[in-house]
Amino acid sequence: MDDTSGLGLFNALQFVLESLGLDINDVRGQGYDYRFNMKRKHQGVQKRLLEINPRALYMPCTSHSLNQTVSDIANSCVKAISCFGVVQRIYSLFSSSTKKWKNFQDNVNGLTLKTLSSTRWESRINSVKAIKYQAPQIREALLELDENSDDAKTKSETESLANELENFEFLLDYRESGFTYVMIGAKSIASDMETEPILVKQRQIRRKKQFDEISHEDISQSAEESFRVNYFVVVDIVKE
Repeated sequence: MDDTSGLGLFNALQFVLESLGLDINDVRGQGYDYRFNMKRKHQGVQKRLLEINPRALYMPCTSHSLNQTVSDIANSCVKAISCFGVVQRIYSLFSSSTKKWKNFQDNVNGLTLKTLSSTRWESRINSVKAIKYQAPQIREALLELDENSDDAKTKSETESLANELENFEFLLDYRESGFTYVMIGAKSIASDMETEPILVKQRQIRRKKQFDEISHEDISQSAEESFRVNYFVVVDIVKE
């Protein structure tokens, strides 16, 4: 379509309904994504249809609403944000030039890299599969790119991403079900890359207590338990 304004899309909708022999006055509901030209109250498609047929009740698209909810849940988890950030950085690096993309294809023969979508959560599954199943090969592609590049920015990014792929905690982020199964799968990937399968325990920052505060015993978590609670459980909720 050449005209993607609210009016242009509404005219296209009318044309399709007429071509199918459908009466626009028989419409009893409408739902769209969150694009401004679809949902806005004054000139959007939903408003123009309601002006002709007040019984065409508008409701936001359930699928898009669910996607947005899931994205918000994931964005509440710092580890998930970091994980998907690395996925996007890897894609952006190799897709920035045909030479870099060829380097990727020469080292990785299976699944190709894909960019992330900010609204379609299910598309992120395809985005992470390439790295989940081919982490050692992608790491080799990064190291080769680093070795053959004379650009300081490229070398810095390739070294940083190669280190991220060697991070055992990052490898855990790509498994899909069961924390025990996650540990086994991530350790296998780490072994393929000759990476030590150890979660680094973060130093716990303790707030100084005031003299009149009631003392509570702080609960100390292992690095593995901290990862399970602060990342894995969030992802598990999203999956459900």
